[in-house]
Amino acid sequence: MRLQWEEVTPEQTDWKRQINLKYREGFLEPVLGSVVLYDDDSLYDVEETWQCVVDGSIGYLNADTEDAAKNELLEKLENHFETEIERCNDILSSIMDLICKEQEEQI
Repeated sequence: MRLQWEEVTPEQTDWKRQINLKYREGFLEPVLGSVVLYDDDSLYDVEETWQCVVDGSIGYLNADTEDAAKNELLEKLENHFETEIERCNDILSSIMDLICKEQEEQI
């Protein structure tokens, strides 16, 4: 497996830092998720908080450091992909049921 953290220019102006977790396989380098350092004095009465971005959704982290934020993101990604695998298995099962039903109808 080729996972790599990469700090990039933040995509939003209120993000102070953005660190993407990429999966490298050949020429493909999809971003699995990101940790971002959010800079806003009005949020929770602190200047900076760590957030994560997974599949386009922003989540708040209880992290005080970059390493803690990365670890929380990894936990969130584990849950995210377990859910995606379950969903894909359900879809595959439905497809197999449909194939069997169509084959029975042809008999």
